Amino acid sequence: AERRHHARVMQDGCLVCGGPAVVHHVMQNTPNKRWRRDHKIVVPLCDPHHRELHNHGNEAEWQKPHGLDLVWEAETRRNESIYEGIL
Repeated sequence: AERRHHARVMQDGCLVCGGPAVVHHVMQNTPNKRWRRDHKIVVPLCDPHHRELHNHGNEAEWQKPHGLDLVWEAETRRNESIYEGIL
C-alpha cells in the first residue's frame, strides 16, 4: 500500500517547480519531542529540490521561502490516498 501511495504522490510533481518527483519523508515532531518519519507522510519533490532540502538540514526553515507547509501537504496526500482506497 505504501508503494502505491508513494507512486500516487510522485504523480503530483514537485511542490516547488512541478518537475518529475521523488518522495520526501516529512519529519514530524511527536508529543515526546522526538522527531520521526512515517512512510505515509510524504511529499513530492524533484531530485534537485529534495537534495536542496536535505543540504539545508532544517525543513521548517527551508519550506518558508517556498510558501509550503510540508506537514499539511503530506497529510492532505495521505488523506486522499485513504479516500481513494490506496492506504
